[in-house]
Amino acid sequence: MRRASARSLWLIFVIVSCSAFAQQPAVIFSDQCSACHTIGGGAGAGPDLKGVTERRQRVWLRKFIRNSAAVIAAKDATAVALQKEFGGMEMPAFP
Repeated sequence: MRRASARSLWLIFVIVSCSAFAQQPAVIFSDQCSACHTIGGGAGAGPDLKGVTERRQRVWLRKFIRNSAAVIAAKDATAVALQKEFGGMEMPAFP
């Protein structure tokens, strides 16, 4: 009986952990990104992110999200254009 209870508890833990992990991106977006970005609601202080992975390569997005200032300083044409389009603002780094 004890083993069955331990297995049940472990299964519940795994399910809850997976559910929490699945929610994490939405929480991160809400807490860290939504002040400047929307997903399908149009541009704000930053660009609308709907379809961003179709417009930009994932490698570029990862670099830009982690440190947009470095990408801009490297004179990346896309990053420089985005900065100009959005009034010179730089996105904070998100390591």
